[in-house]
Amino acid sequence: MAQKKMWCLKVQRVSGELKTFRLSNELQVALAREPTKQSLLAGALIVIPLAPYLKNKQKPVLNRQPLMGVGYVQKIFQLPKRQTMRLADARGQFISEAYWPHRARASVQKYLCHDYPFWTQQQIKSDVKFWQKQRHTKNKKAPRLISVITNSRIYHQITKIERHKVHQEKDFGS
Repeated sequence: MAQKKMWCLKVQRVSGELKTFRLSNELQVALAREPTKQSLLAGALIVIPLAPYLKNKQKPVLNRQPLMGVGYVQKIFQLPKRQTMRLADARGQFISEAYWPHRARASVQKYLCHDYPFWTQQQIKSDVKFWQKQRHTKNKKAPRLISVITNSRIYHQITKIERHKVHQEKDFGS
C-alpha cells in the first residue's frame, strides 16, 4: 500500500531561523489537484505559527491559536504523512513572489492580516515590512525591539501551554 505524501515547506522566519511546516489542508488539496502550482509557493510570504498551539478540547473558550508571523518560503517538498504528524501547519494565507516584493506594503499586509486578533495583525505587519525591506537593504536582522516583543509573546504562549498541562494533570489526578 502506497503511503500518502504531504506537502511541506522550509520557511525562514524573521529571526533567520529555518523551520519546517506542513501545508494547511486546503493547500494540500489544491496541490494534490495541480502539483505544478507548487512554483507559486517558492519565494512566497506565508503566515506561520511562531509558537505551539494550545490543544484543549475541554475548554474551547481559551484562545488556542498562537501568535502568527510571516515567513519566507525557501523550499517546497513532499514527505510521507507519518513524518509530518508533529509538524505545525502553515496557514492558508500566502502571497507569491511575483506579487509581494512589488506591491504597496499596505495591500500585502491587509491581505495577510486577514481576521487575526490585533496583536497578531501588528506582528504580521511588522514581518511584511521586514521582508519587503530585505529586497532593498543589506541589513538581514530584524529590528531589536520587534525581536524582543516577538520573543516575549512566544514565551507567553509556551508558559500558557505549560500552565494548562499542569492544570490538566491536577484535574486528572483528583
